[in-house]
Amino acid sequence: MVANVGRDTVPRDVRVGIVHRVQLVREALASSLLREPGIFVLAVAGEATSPLQAQSPVQADLVLIQATCEFASLEERIQGVKRHYCDAKVLTFGVTNSRNEILRCIEAGASAYTLSDASLNELIDTIRSVHLGGMVCPPEVAGFLFERLASFKRYWGPTQDEKLGQFTRRETEILQLVSDGLSNKEIASQLGLELQTVKNYVHNILEKLRVRNRGAAAAYARSSGLVEATIRQPQ
Repeated sequence: MVANVGRDTVPRDVRVGIVHRVQLVREALASSLLREPGIFVLAVAGEATSPLQAQSPVQADLVLIQATCEFASLEERIQGVKRHYCDAKVLTFGVTNSRNEILRCIEAGASAYTLSDASLNELIDTIRSVHLGGMVCPPEVAGFLFERLASFKRYWGPTQDEKLGQFTRRETEILQLVSDGLSNKEIASQLGLELQTVKNYVHNILEKLRVRNRGAAAAYARSSGLVEATIRQPQ
């Protein structure tokens, strides 16, 4: 799905770079795009084992690269292009109609893609859409992206705000004392609790923060704002 962007709505020229190992493809694309109003092809380049390393950086809005290449991964090529073209957006073309390959482009850092059977008009519409901040993403791929985000959240664990909500008042109190440098015995004495009860609280706190020891829990709690950073005065 391409955002509906008219050919005459671009506020200024889209500065486009083209990177492809085949000169004929580069020249044909450049010639076709230069005939379009609002699109300016400012650079074309081939790909080698160390792409673009001998050339000076170029200020571009968007760079076209092919989806497949023999010498390097898509992520390596996209990052190399972004460095050379001053963090320009990247559009990969020639992508197969495969959910996995489309996701591979997105995860590698591409801002948009066109399929291997896309027409020149579709490519031009995509360039303009991306330039205006739009996106190209079929509904089925968008749904899968949401699934991937959910799986990342499960992997990395709850956010800071969610972690804050996980703690009871007593656990927050004990976490603050742990952060202050008190031992379990000192916490038990200060709060009037059994030592084993404090140990149980500390164990639960470590589980909720997903850290292995008290020092890591204290460091995380202070850096993330879960507790106040205080300095314990020497006895």
